[in-house]
Amino acid sequence: MEFTINKQELLNNLVKVGKYSARSTNLPILCGIYLKATANELLLVASNKEDTIVSTISEIQNFNIVQEGEVVVPKTITDIVKKLPNDTVSFTLDNNNSLHISSGKTKYSLNTLSANDYPDFTTKTLKFLVSISLKKLQRSVEATYYCAAENHSKPQLKGIEISITNKEIAFAATDANTLSRSTIPITTDNNTEEKLLYSCIVPSRWLYDAIKMFEDEEIELGFEGNSAILRSKDLHIKTQIIEGKYPDVVKFMEFEKTVKTTISTDRLQLINSLEQVNVICSMNNPKSAALLNLELNSKEFSLSNNNKSLGDVIVKNPIEIEGESIPISIGFSIDYMLRHLKSMQADVVKIGFIAEQSPLIFRNMDSEDFKLMLPIRIG
Repeated sequence: MEFTINKQELLNNLVKVGKYSARSTNLPILCGIYLKATANELLLVASNKEDTIVSTISEIQNFNIVQEGEVVVPKTITDIVKKLPNDTVSFTLDNNNSLHISSGKTKYSLNTLSANDYPDFTTKTLKFLVSISLKKLQRSVEATYYCAAENHSKPQLKGIEISITNKEIAFAATDANTLSRSTIPITTDNNTEEKLLYSCIVPSRWLYDAIKMFEDEEIELGFEGNSAILRSKDLHIKTQIIEGKYPDVVKFMEFEKTVKTTISTDRLQLINSLEQVNVICSMNNPKSAALLNLELNSKEFSLSNNNKSLGDVIVKNPIEIEGESIPISIGFSIDYMLRHLKSMQADVVKIGFIAEQSPLIFRNMDSEDFKLMLPIRIG
């Protein structure tokens, strides 16, 4: 194998794939980066068994394949390339599997591993494939991933459920205390009956991190066996699907039909008010709950701390009311509500109330996103 390549282009791709190589494993070869030079492109691959990334370099300046070949190199190649002096780097693999790297007056030699021992990373026949706007995908993932559980006995709750119908792609996440669902429309045809085409659960952190790797306007989301794949022309990122049954998100959305009172308020002002109350709530260990109180026929609601042992705070927010005007007193987690509010983009947020021990429903004014939060029982 022999080729020359632009240093910065190579470095950008090494940094990208290096994030997916294994840190420690019973397969030492996965701690390295797989390189394959073909007639007109260079393939870079890294994997930690669960996740795999494939990046392709082609059609760039100062790039020339002299001899095809493949090899697995140590991850330290990234640090080596970063320190090289010139804009062009030359690579030559000799018969003893030593990789010679040169740039200007600097030369390195690295011991390598045989590419024949690297696990198969090729994509087989896809079960399903859909093209998505990257911007819309990023918005939906950011609107949901934070609700996935970080630690839970049910691995399904650590993921995001992706449900694809003939009308939309829905992303949903829940940790059993909060829930968020965001959709990307596929068609505006309201006359066709909606049918589920595919659904699965993918690791929430993988999806959140993977979409940041892409720069294309459109990318593809596909499914192969027990894997989910995001891909563009030059980048493929794959992960293992989480097995199991996800909670019925549509069932939770039925709560919205029983909402009695809906308040509308400025989202940023509410965030600021919650952060003021949070100062006092955080003084308690464990952190105390907050209270939301709405008096009959009032044009504002008050936020306060439940545990008064170390201090007291009351912050009032102006509101508009829809539906029944009823007195409300609900305990809740400030952290949960803040995460919901900060994931939204609208200026105004709507919060629906059913009863004191029933879920709170959150809606954006400018999207179909659905968010739910369980209250905290106050003794």
